[in-house]
Amino acid sequence: MKPVPVSAIEFYNHIADEYDNLLNRPLDVSARQRVHDYVRDLNIRGVALDFGGGSGLDLPWLTELGFDIYFCEPAFDFKNKAVERVKLNQWDTHVHFVDNEMSDFHSWTETLPFRKKPALILANFGVANYIKDLTVMFQQFDKVSEQRATVILLLLVENKTQQPFLKHIVDRTKKIFSDTRKRWTSHKGKAHAAYIYSTADLVSAAMPYFSLHHTSSISGTHGSFEMLHFVKK
Repeated sequence: MKPVPVSAIEFYNHIADEYDNLLNRPLDVSARQRVHDYVRDLNIRGVALDFGGGSGLDLPWLTELGFDIYFCEPAFDFKNKAVERVKLNQWDTHVHFVDNEMSDFHSWTETLPFRKKPALILANFGVANYIKDLTVMFQQFDKVSEQRATVILLLLVENKTQQPFLKHIVDRTKKIFSDTRKRWTSHKGKAHAAYIYSTADLVSAAMPYFSLHHTSSISGTHGSFEMLHFVKK
């Protein structure tokens, strides 16, 4: 049976119970550690926005570094996993969950989603690959963040030699060339598309609001990533 295309939110709710195991292999743990080490060395203090935080796999090191964290995840089942993680580890005083109705960044108009402006915005493990309107994303980051804020993105990038992202749950990966390249991933009857962007795409989208400060390549079990460090203008 052909998989049914669904939104990224529906797809990630669909795999929420399996996600931690899928991204807990040595290369993925190492990639997350690379991001942790990089952020640690930046010596940022204050508030962090965990944007598209998934099941909360970055919360251990964000709390370790002393951040006051706003956690934004639109996939409800994913968010519930993070809520359970916070309760289990008694991080309630450090982690604040963005209300469900404010978890879509398009809604950040008259009412801002947080009481405090973040100094760090983290979008780890390909979050930006599920966003079509990148310029709007950076515009909203600019609106909600403090002066000279830092944005750290881990972007899934095209690499002809890499394995497909989430290879072990992919039935068939294909590319559709239109305005943007897409990669389709399917699992248990449902499929969703990720946008395959270049670093130049992100730099262009960010240009009115953020400048690119640093890039570095990171390997994961299921794909190649580019870590992008932007600084608010």
